[in-house]
Amino acid sequence: MQMAPLKDPQTALVLEDHEDARRWLVEAVRTSFPGIGVFEADCVQAAMDVVLHSQPELALIDLNLPDGSGLDVIRELSTSAPHCARIVATAFSDEEHIFSALRAGAQGYVLKEGQQDTIVQMLRDTLHGSPPLSAAVARKILSQFQPAETQEIRLTPRQVEVLQLISRGYKTQEVADLLELSAHTVHDYIKDIYRELGISNRAEAAMVASRMGLMSRDCS
Repeated sequence: MQMAPLKDPQTALVLEDHEDARRWLVEAVRTSFPGIGVFEADCVQAAMDVVLHSQPELALIDLNLPDGSGLDVIRELSTSAPHCARIVATAFSDEEHIFSALRAGAQGYVLKEGQQDTIVQMLRDTLHGSPPLSAAVARKILSQFQPAETQEIRLTPRQVEVLQLISRGYKTQEVADLLELSAHTVHDYIKDIYRELGISNRAEAAMVASRMGLMSRDCS
């Protein structure tokens, strides 16, 4: 994730559907950059109109909106206003939301649960090219680059084999054929793996397998 130094922005967009939270974020932006003009939006369509007609230089974007996802606004800004600093401001701190936003083109990710003065400082730091990241978010991003040996593997050898295969996109019957097991047995293995790792779908399984270093290992 890279961000060029933000040069004294003159206009900003704050996309937030809850009025109190929107007012709080607008105040943070105005405190960070005195004199800045702030466009407010409470839905995706209103934000798209601002992007189309005003091309703000800074955007604070919530993710879950009444008429869609803030990710669509991030993607539109990445295309039509690439100079705009695109920052997620949300209550969601899970990896799925974080990495979906970064893949869409977000250049920062701040949690609304933080102190306003902390967010103000992070916004001011964009003038020096520092991506605004809440501490909890930064830790989760850094965890993706931990070496495999730091990840605790709590699975049996057979469960590891199943995890490797489903993480690489193999379907249940294909895993069964490769391991010479019944599809029912593989299904039970998958349930046990999910329960042991505290996950609920194959996307999360792939993320855990990557952390464990299993994606680069031979499945044989």
